Amino acid sequence: MKKKILLPALALFGMLTGGLSSCGPKDPSSPEGPSEETYGNGKVQLTVWAPAEQFQIYSSLVTEYNKTADPEKTVKLKVVGIGEGDIGEKFGNDPTKGPDVFQIPGNDISSFVTKGFISQLDVAGREDISITSETLKTGMVQSALYALPYTINTYFLYYNTSQLEETQVESLSTIIAAAKEANKQAFGFKISDGFYFQAVLRAMGLDIYGEGGTSNSSSDFTSTNEAAVWATRFSHELLTNETLYNTEYATFINELRDGKILSVVDGTWNFGNYKDALGENFGCAILPKIDITLDGHTYDNQLGAPIDNKFVVVNSSLKGEKLDVAKDFAYYTVSDAAQKIKFELKSIIPTADKLLNDEDFKKTFLMAGAVSDYNKSTANFSNPTATKFNANFWGAIEGFCASIKTVSPSGGQYDFTKAIDELNAALLK
Repeated sequence: MKKKILLPALALFGMLTGGLSSCGPKDPSSPEGPSEETYGNGKVQLTVWAPAEQFQIYSSLVTEYNKTADPEKTVKLKVVGIGEGDIGEKFGNDPTKGPDVFQIPGNDISSFVTKGFISQLDVAGREDISITSETLKTGMVQSALYALPYTINTYFLYYNTSQLEETQVESLSTIIAAAKEANKQAFGFKISDGFYFQAVLRAMGLDIYGEGGTSNSSSDFTSTNEAAVWATRFSHELLTNETLYNTEYATFINELRDGKILSVVDGTWNFGNYKDALGENFGCAILPKIDITLDGHTYDNQLGAPIDNKFVVVNSSLKGEKLDVAKDFAYYTVSDAAQKIKFELKSIIPTADKLLNDEDFKKTFLMAGAVSDYNKSTANFSNPTATKFNANFWGAIEGFCASIKTVSPSGGQYDFTKAIDELNAALLK
């Protein structure tokens, strides 16, 4: 995965620096050798695997959980420092030897369900959990819930509120109009990075690895597909029209702060940096519609953003009372109250919709409204799971963008046939 992270954000949002777990590096929060701590004095012994920096969180969570639990179902909790990115490697093939409750990235859910490693869950009727139905879907397999989403790791539109109003960031056309009037650049977008390029693919409804992203032999990114041609033309525009667009990711924060550019696409991991740089001019929203006209053709599709939630799951080998307690504790860890604790202690972005819409919480977490909108959006997407996605996609997109950047019009028309066909071949090779 080719996503870049500006280094100051590592200190501000350490819990998110593992990047998109489906394509990123191993979780850097994982210790060299698993360290562990025990918290609580309850009756039922549970073991949790979680990133090492979340030990303090679990100490607080088990303390609060035990205050209201049935005395016979209180918990004594052993926490082992293993991050989400290392779960697949360390879990093994025998769930009876694994933890009772653990955290996993989204790309592990399907395989863990198929192997029978995690239990089916049900949060229906739990008023203490306000995760939206759209967000809960990210933890489902064939309409059954197996994983509880507790935080997100994706990208948003950051903007300077001294230059743009909230209503102007809903579409790229209105951002461009404001930029032209102010003689500024409109939009910062690292289009040549496959991590961000997917936003354009999804806006155009393109399935580069077949419907559901599972095929190693199917792609609709072809030179005969109008949507693929338009996605290419839009990408070319971002790469070549430097008057309006900026693709130099490393400059985004400073140029947004200085008013040289009006809006940029960047990740949750850089929220703290944008907040500090923009101060009272900080603005954040879901990605805009790309309702612009190129070569006489207009689309009106919203840019998508990747669903890369992180999840809490329960071991399938548990039985009887221990299973009941493990599930109850897992449910508690994603409750509104628990998510507030996680944010206060480690700035973990919540999925709890009531919390995100609480007026006092919005004053503390300035992108709460945007995160709530994201959780309700239908434009967001999951990464393909075809094995050729991770193997081929990232390098192929870099080469594709370098190729189309050199294309000039002939007779007022652009011919991207060769570049599109080469990308399609590279995706499926």
